[in-house]
Amino acid sequence: LRGLLIRSMLYCLVAAAAVAVVTILIGKFTDTTGKALATIFVALLHIGIVFGLVSMITSKKTDVSPKSTEFVVNASILIAVLSFFTSIGAVWGILGGDLPIRLYTTYIVVLFALIHVKTLIDVDVTFQKVRSFVLANYVFIAVVASMLLGAVYVHDPSQLLSGFYGRLLAASAVVDVTLSVIVAVLY
Repeated sequence: LRGLLIRSMLYCLVAAAAVAVVTILIGKFTDTTGKALATIFVALLHIGIVFGLVSMITSKKTDVSPKSTEFVVNASILIAVLSFFTSIGAVWGILGGDLPIRLYTTYIVVLFALIHVKTLIDVDVTFQKVRSFVLANYVFIAVVASMLLGAVYVHDPSQLLSGFYGRLLAASAVVDVTLSVIVAVLY
């Protein structure tokens, strides 16, 4: 899957470069030229991110929990590829309105939750006495992430967050952070 995703991004880069070359040879810098050049920049940025993530798998031989690292890196690669297609959709006007911002917020929330879970997996592997705290922490990570994403996709997030939903989200976040600190201190 990783190879397919990387090839897809490279094909998009080649297609955008072809559009840019043709536009340059014609001699007119139009809106399409700007979009093609933006596509090339976005593709190069995301390819750099993906290759940086792939190198993390091969360079982390001394990791405590290599499966957790591989999972997070693979999920991060998937998020980078989704980010690439979101960027392309925004550049070419396929994704309009605030959808790209909502998608990027989703990617950030999911990535943060994955990194948080990875840290807990590594602690749980080396120090089994904190397992109950780690399991409870997983639940609150899921609750906080789900509630954040719920707020991202409603019509008026400020109205939602100013009520009980916002207080419940804040209380869940406090419990999540508290459990993480307890796990860290006990570890």
